[in-house]
Amino acid sequence: MFEAGTLLAGKYRVEHVLGRGGMGVVVAALHIHLNQRVALKFLLPEMLQNQGVVERFVREARASAQLRGEHVCRVSDVGTLDSGAPYIVMELLEGRDLSTMITHNGPMPVATAVDYVLQACLGVGEAHSLGVVHRDLKPANLFLTQRPDGTPLIKVLDFGIAKAQADANFNLTKTSSVLGSPGYMSPEQLRSTRDCDARSDIWAIGIILSELVSGRQPFIGESITELALHIVMDPTPPVMSVQLPPGFEQVIQGCLAKDPAHRFPDLAKLASALAPYGGPTAAAVATGVARVLNVSPSVPGMQSPLPATIMATTGFPPTTLGAAAGTAHLPPARSGPRWGIVAAVVAVLAIGGVAVGVAMSGKTADIAAAGGPPPAPIDAAASVAIKPPTPPPAIDAAPPPPIDAAPAVDAPIAPIAIDAAPATKPKPHTTTTTKPTKPTEDLGNDRF
Repeated sequence: MFEAGTLLAGKYRVEHVLGRGGMGVVVAALHIHLNQRVALKFLLPEMLQNQGVVERFVREARASAQLRGEHVCRVSDVGTLDSGAPYIVMELLEGRDLSTMITHNGPMPVATAVDYVLQACLGVGEAHSLGVVHRDLKPANLFLTQRPDGTPLIKVLDFGIAKAQADANFNLTKTSSVLGSPGYMSPEQLRSTRDCDARSDIWAIGIILSELVSGRQPFIGESITELALHIVMDPTPPVMSVQLPPGFEQVIQGCLAKDPAHRFPDLAKLASALAPYGGPTAAAVATGVARVLNVSPSVPGMQSPLPATIMATTGFPPTTLGAAAGTAHLPPARSGPRWGIVAAVVAVLAIGGVAVGVAMSGKTADIAAAGGPPPAPIDAAASVAIKPPTPPPAIDAAPPPPIDAAPAVDAPIAPIAIDAAPATKPKPHTTTTTKPTKPTEDLGNDRF
């Protein structure tokens, strides 16, 4: 079926296989009528018996087809083969995914990683603006290709387990299975896949940032159960073995708060906080993220406030593990409700094993050899350190009008000297002033 030269659906001739995964296969093909090269994505034959997998496959096409920005792998068609197997027609990309780049080249400079992630925020932000949550963001689903002018371009892949807010088919998001890649999943997504929102994608971006600059994920475990417990219970460890600009790690911490209410409330605020660390175009891209989400962009060059819990717990900018993992991130007493949550996670992961639904990302690592050298990375010299935000100036309270001091009740009143010359400088009346009230500091912790 996937051999070179095979004609599919009467119009696509298979050229070669690009990649295989647990559920599907992606091939490069030629549209014989348009003479256009495309990528075709199929489910493996053994997966066609699973109706839930088939429905998720079709939902990927539906979710991707809504997105028109250049930072999402575009879907141009869907169809069904004579055998009844569905397929998706996508644009054919040449380049490498970021996971492959880390494997072969090691960690990236901060400026390069930030520029790539900001572009991904544009693609994911478009999905969020339509009420679609990706739920499987990871370096393997961020693909680096090139624009016609040779500039780097990040494409977001694989909306196979994307969730729309209006999706009422809960059979596709059962809490008894884990859909996605556990190492990048938020604590709430581990507990209930169907209950997570856009802030779960923000958590995943925090993991991605940490991995891109250090070469490793912050949470690791020898089993999925152990990994899930680390994610739910343990303080987020600092980024290891790499020198970071001041404040950058606190941006990562702002993505990885255990409570989603304490993370960046949306991608626009995250992009604003990241922009000073990127290259020359970073500020413009961050402004684009705000526009896609239809929110007011932050002032160019100024950092978006970190979530209140990160500020209150760590100060700004903290530089030690003790500060970064303050009381808001410490596990509660064993009698508290959080241990019940952990028990639920363990139970979920233990029921019949864990069904980890990792949809084919369509990554085309092999294309680099066939389609030319990989795109050149962005110059890392433009990395800029964020300065701590300047606190708002205190507003001086207007002093009340002077009040004549009343004489003491029992104090004798001195007689007035008629011939006494007036003093050169009269004594001022005794006044009562009020201490200026310190304004409440707005830490930008609006909920999403």
